[in-house]
Amino acid sequence: MTEFTLQYRLPAQQQDETRCCSGDDAAAASCLRCQAKTWRHTAEAPDSPTGKQSHTTLRSYALLIREFAVELATPLCSIINASLSQHSCPADWKTSYVTPIPKTSSPQSLNDLRPVSITPIPSLICEDFVYDWAYTKICNTVDIRQFGNIKATSTSHYLTSFLEFIHSHLDKRNTSLAVAFVDFKKAFDLVDHTVVISKAVSLGLPPNLIAWLADFLTGRRQAVRYQGSVSNFQQLTCGVPMGTKMGPLCFLLLINDALTDTPHRWKYVDDCTVGVPVSNKNPDYSPLQAILERLQTWTEESRMTINHSKTVVMHFCTSSVPVPPPRLTVGPHPFQVVQCAKLLGVTVDDQLTWKQHVASTVRSATLQAVHAAQTQVAGDADR
Repeated sequence: MTEFTLQYRLPAQQQDETRCCSGDDAAAASCLRCQAKTWRHTAEAPDSPTGKQSHTTLRSYALLIREFAVELATPLCSIINASLSQHSCPADWKTSYVTPIPKTSSPQSLNDLRPVSITPIPSLICEDFVYDWAYTKICNTVDIRQFGNIKATSTSHYLTSFLEFIHSHLDKRNTSLAVAFVDFKKAFDLVDHTVVISKAVSLGLPPNLIAWLADFLTGRRQAVRYQGSVSNFQQLTCGVPMGTKMGPLCFLLLINDALTDTPHRWKYVDDCTVGVPVSNKNPDYSPLQAILERLQTWTEESRMTINHSKTVVMHFCTSSVPVPPPRLTVGPHPFQVVQCAKLLGVTVDDQLTWKQHVASTVRSATLQAVHAAQTQVAGDADR
């Protein structure tokens, strides 16, 4: 496993921005009580067949937080304020239990599993404050083409902007588009902590917040919990925990300056898309090739890796006259040219017919209807 070390020293001059709530203790307690109650959906979540015991424990813990929110709010607020003022996270807040969530219906390898970290609820409440604090500092410097983990944006905004770009250029005579869908290899698991902190400094985050974030990322450990069994704890030297508020924030800081040299870019957390218009009479794909080469340089500087097997290229072209497809590479790795690709849950094809997306949606709806009918029959039989 690749090992990274965190290298950051707190500047001598500090800013007094370490309280998570303003006002008196009553106001802070009321705010924190509302935060604690937002986790009632966790307490009411059904057991998971892949980890019933762990989910039952989590539900009991969340229920305890909810029921005693009034009593816990004030001391927990004091702990959070102490953590922020001392730039240090409690050791328990750096401990997480990973639950493997299948990406496919029948996973065949570890690559088919998504590791979701279950961390202490007080840590998540503290992260809510830290995230809001950090976001107010960087909201004016975040890439305007980033649609993930940004307030008032969603996958719908991403897809609407992307498809408007495609349609507006295809409406022009003798014009097609070459688009690359970029995938990063284990994007969250191999995040270099030093790079994240360096980019946080460059974006102007307060020194106190950076110091707290550096401590949050340092000395973390995790264990895998599956079907009631728990593995030994493993120390982490890289990566950001999925299932936390800080994980997406760290990745947002990391990827913020990627692809900023081209106007036709779209980002949704680690999903990146870049495209260029092409003349059908004289197709020139060198601008897109140059963009991908600069992206490769950025990944090396940011200590990330492009997943060449999952990064694909699509040529959107409605011309009746055949146009040579793009042949793009990064180093010795050629990118596959595909006729359709799944983008944020939507299957897009190079002719924009939507036939495959409609067929996939119908198939999924049919399976859900069958499952619902079987569940109802089983319920009626138990009565």
